[in-house]
Amino acid sequence: MSAGPPQEPPAPADATPCPRCGAAVPPDRDWCLECGYAARTSVQSTPRWRVPVAVAAVLAALALAALAVAFVDLTQDPEGPPRTVPATAPATPPPATTPTTTTAPPTTAPTTTPAPPPTTAPPATVTTTTPTATAPAAPDAPTTP
Repeated sequence: MSAGPPQEPPAPADATPCPRCGAAVPPDRDWCLECGYAARTSVQSTPRWRVPVAVAAVLAALALAALAVAFVDLTQDPEGPPRTVPATAPATPPPATTPTTTTAPPTTAPTTTPAPPPTTAPPATVTTTTPTATAPAAPDAPTTP
């Protein structure tokens, strides 16, 4: 027996060499057993995943911004905070006009009751006047101090 390195088994006739290390790869294997390289299959590069992820992130940010704007618009009070109005006393109505009444003059001397001066009402109110009976004018009596 000789002490030499072990010899490799002969490669089958239809074996293909590994593109990386050159070892023989049998037809029933897709990978090289020496270096692990794909001998019969083609390794595809990874797809470009960064562009779709960036587009999805931009769309998500726009959707969140639109949601925030809608929330602020719906919760905003267009009239502002409620205002407190100081209480004021109600306006006093104009004095009521009293209808004048006339009494029959006594039989001894005719007397007249002076009519009150006419009152003017504000333009917003409507007043009705009643006709008053007039008595014959009497001579003025002298006044004594």
